[in-house]
Amino acid sequence: MHHDCVVLPRFGALIAHRVAARIEDGLFMPPTRTLAFNPAVSHNDGMLAASVARREGIGYQAAVATVDSAIDEMMRVYDVAGEVNLPRIGRFYRDSQGAMQFQPCADATSVAAASFVGLPTVTLLPAFTADTETADDTDSVRVLRITPLRRFGRVAASVAVLLALGTVLSTPVLIDRSSRQFASIGAPSVTIPEPTPVPEASGALFITAPDAGFSTAEPTAAFRMNRADRYFLIVSSHATAAEADRYMTKRPTEQLSVLESDGRFRVYAATGTSVAEARTRMDDPAFSAIHPDGWVYRRR
Repeated sequence: MHHDCVVLPRFGALIAHRVAARIEDGLFMPPTRTLAFNPAVSHNDGMLAASVARREGIGYQAAVATVDSAIDEMMRVYDVAGEVNLPRIGRFYRDSQGAMQFQPCADATSVAAASFVGLPTVTLLPAFTADTETADDTDSVRVLRITPLRRFGRVAASVAVLLALGTVLSTPVLIDRSSRQFASIGAPSVTIPEPTPVPEASGALFITAPDAGFSTAEPTAAFRMNRADRYFLIVSSHATAAEADRYMTKRPTEQLSVLESDGRFRVYAATGTSVAEARTRMDDPAFSAIHPDGWVYRRR
């Protein structure tokens, strides 16, 4: 949302391009931002780890380890399933030649275009229709036929106006200050204009996801929470159990649990026997609004 280039270390870079407002086929299209992917830019610039550290309230080194673990899991999921979905960002998939491709999310749901959500597409209508074939030069002929007498009359009228203004401005105005009565001066009246209703924009309105600490009710849809499953929907990853407990304490209304694996303490919100089943809960708009960055972890 705030940077034009976000590097996923050892994976590639997500690059945002701003598209200015434009006119296409009689439609006024609002400005937006689109995402592209460049696998050649994969060096770790530290920006993503710093963002994770601020959000989770952990140290920078712990955040670097969290990012590395997430990247490793993305690579494993891509190798097994052939695709990786990042909510509100896009989908990485393998084409028929085995090359990685990137398909960004639609502008209405993309985190890159969140600043332009709600701007409608406007249909343009012509203000008037002019018949250029039947137009004549009557007005232009009239302009060319202005006589010297008419020009002189206009100049004389301008001079007369200037003389009148000079007389008014140079004439002193006597003010009787002894008869002023300030108490009798009424307060000026203030007229408040009637409010003008603004028509509502047509189409769906998308609201930016709230902060992770925002308390909200749990979705009513059923979901699996079986620790014996192999796939886990991870919403947060921590270096210590205490950090994971603090994360869940801030979210008392959510049903969360901790999975300890590979030296990490991962907070999960659902499980499944496959990647698709574990990700089913991400289809719930209420859940995905709270945890837009949820990802699937496969336990060895």
